[in-house]
Amino acid sequence: MKKYLIFGVLFLPLHAVDVGGEITENTVWGPTGNPPDTIYNLVAPIYILDHVTLTIQPGVKIQSDGPQISVYGSIIACGTSQAKIKFTSSRPIPQPGDWLGLHFEYARDSSFFSNCIIEYATCAIQFASYLLRIENSEISHCGDGMYVCNGAQIYNCIIKNNCWGIATGNFQDSLPVVISNCLISNNETGIEISGPVLPQFPQPNFIYDNDCNIEIWGSEIQVRDEQYWNPTPNGVDCLVRENIRIKPTGKLIIGPGNIFKFDSQRRVLIEGQLIANGTPSNRIVFTSARPAPSPGDWYGLEGLYGPFPDTCIINNCIIEYAGTGFYGGPFKIENSIIRYCSGFGTGGVGLISNCEIHNNQCGIQFWGGYLFINGSIIRNNNFGIFIDYPAFEPNLPYFTIPNQFLNNTFDIYAYAGVFYIRDDRLWQPSLDGIDFYLGGNFLIVDTTGIFRIAPGNRFLMNQGAIFVYGKIIAQGTPDKKIIFTSENQTPHPGDWVHIWVRTQAETSYFSNCIVEYASYGFMGGNFIIDSSIVQHCYIGIPVDRYAEVYNSVISDNIHAGIECYLSDSIKIIGNTITGDSIGINCMMGAKPIITQNAIYNNLKYGVHNEDNNYWIYAEYNWWGDSTGPKDTSSVDTLYNPDGLGDRVSDHVDYEPWLECPVTVSEKVKTEMRNPLTGGFKIRPNPFRDKLHIILQMQDNQAPFIDAQKTYNINIYDVSGSLIKTFKDIIVTPFSEIVWDGKDNMGRNVPAGVYLCKIEDSGVNHTLKVIKIK
Repeated sequence: MKKYLIFGVLFLPLHAVDVGGEITENTVWGPTGNPPDTIYNLVAPIYILDHVTLTIQPGVKIQSDGPQISVYGSIIACGTSQAKIKFTSSRPIPQPGDWLGLHFEYARDSSFFSNCIIEYATCAIQFASYLLRIENSEISHCGDGMYVCNGAQIYNCIIKNNCWGIATGNFQDSLPVVISNCLISNNETGIEISGPVLPQFPQPNFIYDNDCNIEIWGSEIQVRDEQYWNPTPNGVDCLVRENIRIKPTGKLIIGPGNIFKFDSQRRVLIEGQLIANGTPSNRIVFTSARPAPSPGDWYGLEGLYGPFPDTCIINNCIIEYAGTGFYGGPFKIENSIIRYCSGFGTGGVGLISNCEIHNNQCGIQFWGGYLFINGSIIRNNNFGIFIDYPAFEPNLPYFTIPNQFLNNTFDIYAYAGVFYIRDDRLWQPSLDGIDFYLGGNFLIVDTTGIFRIAPGNRFLMNQGAIFVYGKIIAQGTPDKKIIFTSENQTPHPGDWVHIWVRTQAETSYFSNCIVEYASYGFMGGNFIIDSSIVQHCYIGIPVDRYAEVYNSVISDNIHAGIECYLSDSIKIIGNTITGDSIGINCMMGAKPIITQNAIYNNLKYGVHNEDNNYWIYAEYNWWGDSTGPKDTSSVDTLYNPDGLGDRVSDHVDYEPWLECPVTVSEKVKTEMRNPLTGGFKIRPNPFRDKLHIILQMQDNQAPFIDAQKTYNINIYDVSGSLIKTFKDIIVTPFSEIVWDGKDNMGRNVPAGVYLCKIEDSGVNHTLKVIKIK
């Protein structure tokens, strides 16, 4: 053997060794191998048989112009950083695909590559599984870099200038491929995942400048346990051509900055848990793969109502161009953007907080259960919130922090169903109030519910109704009234049904509200109406129990503004009642207190009493003219045929009347709600058999009640004749005198109006009382 000394370095002119065929026993290639050499020329395919190991020493070069190495046993190829092992082309001008690469399809033993270079192959490594680990190596200029599966491990490698860098293909229930701390660049596809198992990335990689950085295709991805999607430190774009399914046992955690571009009609199916936590500066994006994206390009994220408290966490994400952005639950969607979806942006049960939801057909869809929508901007959708027929507990969304609704065709729209309020609920979707299209649906405040409505909200209905078995507190303001109205562009009375307060236990309160175009506006009882407008209904307020109506406008109702039934606990004080067929109609024994109102320009009657067995107290009202109401009937004790005001029926006590209209002050309203005046009150009024005259001595007693004195109580008829006297009444903490409707001679006095006076030196206090048949 000749030796040459060139520039002081000793080289051995070893020739390349031609190799090919089967390797049937453990073999070493290298300077000390068998045969010894540093260059091995594949002249035929190499087959490393079962349980046979080929060991390749540092600095060895294996070259081929076509044949591959097929591994049934194992290869151990450990170079060093100074003496790498190279697998390459033997052609003078090498090209990708010059040789077929290394095949591990039938490998039975573990192979290991370190500090190697594999280049110019059709596929550098094919069908490698958990039996293969490759690290600190470079794969470049191949048709395809690596096709690995079932737990193959790739650490600290450089994979560049290939058609695809790494392709992963797994079998059901197989191990995930591990790709850690690799540089993958300038490939047509950096990582191609053909399913069904996602790779694992224990340490982030550097994946950039590939035509497609990551692509999922071939078969559905199934996440069966906890997996982290964090291929690079700051995220990477991934083209998704197959569905991703998170199984009930699975949990997929996605790191910041990752972008998922979905091909046509693909989706993420969430049966387990999805955790997608981006950051404000590095959001996670779920979007369309098309160059010019359009709504509906892909299906969306589809949750299947998993068993976990927070099945899905979507934070600092963007979801766009889907059919449905996200639905399911339970979920938390926070600080995210959902836009350009052809169906709805999001929906289901959970929490939506500080999000921007815009330019969708429907921003948020709700099927019942619970949904909190807080501090979000909901804009430029056809439907801001669409409430569908409830598949779960029929409910309405919660708004604990107001949102902004901007430029939606419909802010909130209920499609079909019956909706219940069963807890203490504030309806404040936005600070300025919104339009809620309740349509033909029923909203029921259950016995356990309190429905608090914030100023400025509008409820638009078409044959719909509100039933109150619990309590409503609807407090508008003069410039932000709460409105219950028709949704029709040309509204008519009867377009919707009513607000029917049916509770016996709670008192509902309506202030600065407008109720219009209903069949029966406020109906039932146990409510207080203050500073509101009731108009364009068949009957504005039909009431059969305790009710108070103050300082409101009741107008232009077809049959009656207020219709009273049964109850003697109705107070109608300080209102404007005009333009109705009958201003106030009383029937079936109703005995309301009607005072301090402006009752005028009603078509038939200002006040009408259908029951002549009872008197209606209607003193101190303005009837439209200083001459008082028109009373052309002399059947009872009152008669005013020359009155130019509204007409009244028999058994309406309208005298005295006001000669000009008044507005009831808060002081007057308070006094009327507590009819104890000066420690002296009577009940019932009107009465039939017995009248209770009560003198009370309390901490807030009126000045004329003096426990050191005795008082006389005298009863007079309207002509001033003394009828009955009670002498020397001593006031105790609670003094009650009962008048049986008889005079001092023991005779029954006729039905009519009487004056009850408490008298003493310097004191003369009078209340009017009506005796009925």
